[in-house]
Amino acid sequence: MTEQPHFELKPKVSAAIAPLTIFVIISITLSLVIAIAKRSWLLGVLLIACVGLYICFKIMSLRATTYKFYKDKVEFYEGFLRRIQRTVPYSKITDTILTQSLLDRLLYTGTIQLVTAGSISTGSALFAKHRFAGIMLEFVPEPEKNFAKIQQFIHK
Repeated sequence: MTEQPHFELKPKVSAAIAPLTIFVIISITLSLVIAIAKRSWLLGVLLIACVGLYICFKIMSLRATTYKFYKDKVEFYEGFLRRIQRTVPYSKITDTILTQSLLDRLLYTGTIQLVTAGSISTGSALFAKHRFAGIMLEFVPEPEKNFAKIQQFIHK
């Protein structure tokens, strides 16, 4: 019989859509400007289609992301085209960090970093993602409450 998680977290997709919406508006505007300047509507349509595909893949990836907290470990699942699963025992986690940008606070979300030995943390989730070896939980709903809950599991 497989162990059931004590609790699960999923990213707040609606909070992730807000920055994407801004990106879409800027991208569509630029695509239309380029299309008008080059007199090539095909180029504008292709650029808009590429932006649309990017956003669809981002949303699908976020929906497939799950963080499962067990008695002695955390499991992280992400991706819908290429599935990634990571398991980190609580004993390997050296620090937990909660970061919230102004937009995160407005959308009631945040990023929780589970720092492991040997991982690099800059304290800024914006730049740390690609250099970070621990687990980064992005767009976490109710971040303060979930951060306290995670710390209870890790520091038992």
